[in-house]
Amino acid sequence: MAYPDSVEINGQVFSKGDTVLFPLATLAANRTRDYRITWIWAEGIAFTTDEGFAYECSHTVAARIGITHTEK
Repeated sequence: MAYPDSVEINGQVFSKGDTVLFPLATLAANRTRDYRITWIWAEGIAFTTDEGFAYECSHTVAARIGITHTEK
């Protein structure tokens, strides 16, 4: 099974290794934390933080919480 190299969400293209933010996340700390994309598959994306936490969500959830590239 081949995994996509990138995904388009909210008009932006995201790739493995990109650093992103979720400015519409429910918790304030999650709105400003940097996340690095570690994996992309047909229905979702996996992320890690500098603190070593790992998360994953669907493309739909990523769109809803406003995934965007960081300014870095």
